[in-house]
Amino acid sequence: MSRVRHGVLQRLHQLHVAGGDLDDAELMVGELVANAVRHGADPVGVVVWLAGAACAVVEVRDAGRGMPELPSVKDPAEIDPLSEGGWGLALVTRLSRGRCGVEVLPVGKSVWFALPLAGKTAGSSPIPPSEAMAVLVKERIRAETAHGRV
Repeated sequence: MSRVRHGVLQRLHQLHVAGGDLDDAELMVGELVANAVRHGADPVGVVVWLAGAACAVVEVRDAGRGMPELPSVKDPAEIDPLSEGGWGLALVTRLSRGRCGVEVLPVGKSVWFALPLAGKTAGSSPIPPSEAMAVLVKERIRAETAHGRV
């Protein structure tokens, strides 16, 4: 899993995601890949792409049928820190500022989050809200499916 995280972080750095967000991305990728391995089905993969000029998207894809609830309605502060699970999606929701979700693939699902590029904050650049990001992810998946890449 460390190779996956390292590869994702390297790609996000190339796309100019800010350093603090890279730290958050490392944690979120670890959580989502662990969930995909634990609750999903093979194959599990990670896709990183640029969504316009304002943010990058990370998708963790697996062939499982289960659909997690993301953005999570749970607050990480309300979850028992000693529990072995149940807090990962809440953490992804918080760290991604709610720019996260789940999309159905032809086989399985994509669990995704978006992060702003360095220097792109809500006040300086139009970072799309969660609903708009979900549309972008759906459109990308639809295009990949049409070209036989999913």
